[in-house]
Amino acid sequence: GKTYTLVQRAIYLITERGIAPENIFIATFTEKAAKELITRITNELAAKNIPANINEMYIGTFHSICLRLLKENMEYTRLHKNYRLLDDFGQKYMIFQNIHKFRNLTGFENVININGSWNQSERICNYVNNLAEELVEPEMLIADNDIEIKTLGQILKTYKEILAENNLMDFSAIQVEAYWLLVNNP
Repeated sequence: GKTYTLVQRAIYLITERGIAPENIFIATFTEKAAKELITRITNELAAKNIPANINEMYIGTFHSICLRLLKENMEYTRLHKNYRLLDDFGQKYMIFQNIHKFRNLTGFENVININGSWNQSERICNYVNNLAEELVEPEMLIADNDIEIKTLGQILKTYKEILAENNLMDFSAIQVEAYWLLVNNP
């Protein structure tokens, strides 16, 4: 019933309230659900002979909608044209390639207390992804009195610097980048 309800709400907004499709935003958790919504809304509008460009609607997963917002407003982000989106493996490999930058941080061995560059890269990924998703800024951690918290802040700061230097964005940062875009640019 969730999909049906969303479809009927979108149809109502377009047909009864005169809302333009490009002003409708529907977020789902899966690509499959997003495609189903698009198909049903398109079919419903066609059955009612109502012309509307469904491609203008913001329908998709949270991540796909955030990516669309970032692409449409890139000049207000830290990203530049032709940025690269890292998947899980790409993120770990990027850290692996730069592991020396992390190992040179004071207290690194106390926070990332496992052996092996790849294992350390995986642990760093876990930390930076969780911290990013909670909107924790490196400066907040660096200001802490606990040396391990400070080190986590330095790890996060180093990670963000590498992303910025290489025009990269990881999967966990998509929503965070979109959040800051919206907060800082009404």
